[in-house]
This record gives sequence, C-alpha cells and structure tokens, in this order.
Amino acid sequence: MKRRILKRCERCQREFVCGLFGCWCSRMDVTDTHYSNIVAHYHDCLCPSCLSQITGKPQNEIDTHFSQPDPSNRQ
Repeated sequence: MKRRILKRCERCQREFVCGLFGCWCSRMDVTDTHYSNIVAHYHDCLCPSCLSQITGKPQNEIDTHFSQPDPSNRQ
C-alpha cells in the first residue's frame, strides 16, 4: 500500500496528492537550478501542472497516478 497525502500547491492553490517516497514528482527531471528556484520561493510541494511549467516538461509525460485527490486521506 502506498501512502498518499492531500496537499495544496503553494503556487496555484490547487489540491493534489503527494505520494511521499513513491511520488510522481520523483520521476520529474528537476535540475539543481530548478530546485534552487523552487526552494527559494516555496516551502512545500508543487502540483504536477506547476512543476511541469517550472521544469518545462509536458505534464502529459508525468505519471500522475498520485495527482488525483483521495478523499480518505485528508489531513
């Protein structure tokens, strides 16, 4: 069983699901420059759409299995 947490994107305020250690974002090509920019402006995760915009990788190439909220895991 993979644990999932409902989060709100700091950039656009949309809800999305973080898959923790098995999350979709671990498969994103985030360069050191991207990462530095993200941590300079945000304190928590970004949604698939915003991370896609920042990295320049089309969202349809991201495995967003975890991107849909799971109401049973609200915190």
